[in-house]
Parts: sequence; C-alpha cells; structure tokens
Amino acid sequence: MLYIGYTVNTEYYRFTLRIPVVLREWLEARAKARHRTMTGELIEIIREMKEKEEQKPSEGA
Repeated sequence: MLYIGYTVNTEYYRFTLRIPVVLREWLEARAKARHRTMTGELIEIIREMKEKEEQKPSEGA
C-alpha cells in the first residue's frame, strides 16, 4: 500500500487491534468520507498526532 508521505519501500508492522464497535463505526465513516481505507485513515490520524506532539515545546523549557 502507498500512503501520502510514505514510500513504496516503507516497512509495515501488522497487528490486531481491538477497539469498541462505536469507534470502529466512527473510523469507517471517517475513512469513507475521505476516500481512504480504515488502515489509511488510522495511519493519517496517528501521523497527524505525531506531528502535533513533535511541534509542542518540550516541558520544563
């Protein structure tokens, strides 16, 4: 699979994820609205969170 910001050579770790049904339904609807797979949407959500976290000034600075 190819995701924006990731190359064909990107390695992927495969695992099983347990989430409440209501969150799965939300994720599925969000992914469909953005024309993505649920995996692609999860990757995008995590990538965005990672970028936000990296932009925060470090605590105690």
